Amino acid sequence: MSNIPLIDQTFLCIVNTKSTALVSVSLSYIFNGKYPLVFEFDNLTTADNDKDVDDLDIHHISRNRGRKFNIILRNTIKLLEGIENVLLIGLTKEQISYLNFLDDFNVIEINEMDDVDFLLSPFTTNTGKVKFNDNNLLNSYNHALQNKAILEYDRFSDNNFEINIDYSKKDLLFVEETGFVNSLIGINYGISAGFQVIILPKLDFNKKGLQNLIFDWKNGNINAYNQLHAIAYKNIDYINFYEFDLAVFFTEGYPYSLILNNIIPISQVHLNLSPDFLVFNNLYYENHHKFCTSVIFSPQHFNDDEEEVNVLVKKFEEENYFQFNLIGENATASNIDYTVQTFPFNILHFCSHGGEVKGYYCKGKFLDRFGDEHEVEYYEVPSIMPGKEEELVKVIIKNIFLKFDGLLWKSKELKALNYAHEVFVDMMNYVNDLEKKAQRDPIDSVPNSSAISCKYFNYQAIFDIMANFHSPMLVFNNTCWSNTNIKDSFIDCGTRNYIGTLWEINTDYAKNFSENFYSNIIDDEMNLLESFHSNINVGCEDKDLNIYIFWGLNISKFPKNIKKNDGKNRIQARLWHFINIYSNAMKNTTNEDTKASIKNMIKYMLREYREFLK
Repeated sequence: MSNIPLIDQTFLCIVNTKSTALVSVSLSYIFNGKYPLVFEFDNLTTADNDKDVDDLDIHHISRNRGRKFNIILRNTIKLLEGIENVLLIGLTKEQISYLNFLDDFNVIEINEMDDVDFLLSPFTTNTGKVKFNDNNLLNSYNHALQNKAILEYDRFSDNNFEINIDYSKKDLLFVEETGFVNSLIGINYGISAGFQVIILPKLDFNKKGLQNLIFDWKNGNINAYNQLHAIAYKNIDYINFYEFDLAVFFTEGYPYSLILNNIIPISQVHLNLSPDFLVFNNLYYENHHKFCTSVIFSPQHFNDDEEEVNVLVKKFEEENYFQFNLIGENATASNIDYTVQTFPFNILHFCSHGGEVKGYYCKGKFLDRFGDEHEVEYYEVPSIMPGKEEELVKVIIKNIFLKFDGLLWKSKELKALNYAHEVFVDMMNYVNDLEKKAQRDPIDSVPNSSAISCKYFNYQAIFDIMANFHSPMLVFNNTCWSNTNIKDSFIDCGTRNYIGTLWEINTDYAKNFSENFYSNIIDDEMNLLESFHSNINVGCEDKDLNIYIFWGLNISKFPKNIKKNDGKNRIQARLWHFINIYSNAMKNTTNEDTKASIKNMIKYMLREYREFLK
């Protein structure tokens, strides 16, 4: 039986996402059965400097990624008490330059294997050694943690650790091998929570291809389902899942619950969408700082008796939740964009249409800074978001790239050409140039686009902050095709759990499932995954079987016994804190567009949240 593990605050580990072997050995020294605080940092192309966030040079994306990571990690540290030691494992000088809080801690830097034993042996109580080579790292790491041993590199090691399923341990946790540190996050959680941990080989698929297989299958191509099934089932077909109580999959995006028909409760954690913060947020917020707040979004595209909205509003009222609902005329793209970013909600529920939207097919040529000509093909998906009392209309454009110089985007063939980073910076400058001369043909449905239908226009959920820097318990996107790209920002920016749909859903089933789901977590006090599983496939037609998918862990429960007005002061303080932060940011930027954007956000908060700010 798995449990909710304690967080080990002996060390805060900030690690290079590509230094998997070095990180594995280091963690084997300090693992003590609790969940270790490990946060992965992507490689960067430049050190931090005084450039404005909106300066569009070749390091723009890298610099913004480094600054964002520093802010999120700094906010995370503020939640914790008693941390004294920070481990920097495999970090470059460029990465370290962004971490502006290190002077407050005892910092230990580990840059190579010889550093590990010298610096960490005084802290370890683990005995015994497990040898590993380049081909069996994850299985060796898993074995070492289970046996309280330390890892030792030996390129001649022949350990293979054959998988022997223990049917007496009823909770399974699977981790796909990626070659990066994100796989270690899954193992750390699994071992500390008491799961039986099983390593899966890296899957051969891409996100667009996976979505296309689901689309083709739902349009009658049974061979598409066979291909979808064949991608992963061979790695788990030897397990009798009926003998187990629970399965959690750390995956790069494969829908295991679909091919396993949800025969037991199944949750999934996306390895490419900040799994380190997702696990931490689940463990921490389950017992701390619960905002009893909700947002229900519905442009009322359906009749009242076809929507769950009225039932949910009443349920949250009965639980004394603070509600900021966007319903009917208020369910605009602008309102939901501001609300998602600024309101400290604990639950966000969407009731609307969703899926692919209109856009443009674009094709054009440009010269890079080296004088070479290139051709780029892409889809352009605009979202128009006029705001109340705003002089300018906000427009967000999502670009879905198809080909570069005739080669499929992100293909092995394109990567093999090893273009300079500057070439793609020049490509982005070309794509974003409104005066460029390019083919631009309108199309009714852009493949692999994803949006939520609003009262006016569409919402694509493109953002970097969510819920006022709070980690909400749940985003339930009860629209069609909501497991596509639209989920990414919600998960990557901090929601602990996300429920979406794998294809177009029947309206009646969507209403009944959501109402029963909330009834179970509120009235019956089930956790989110238990309620999800108890309602999946109940009362649905064959075409809707296994349509819902659950991203998150197996632990979140709906906060109960809330007194009326309990926590309003915390909500108020949170909102004013956010306003002050962005007021200072507006003063410190020289970019007029950024200033205008921040000003509009603050005006929205002062106008729409006035009942909370009193």
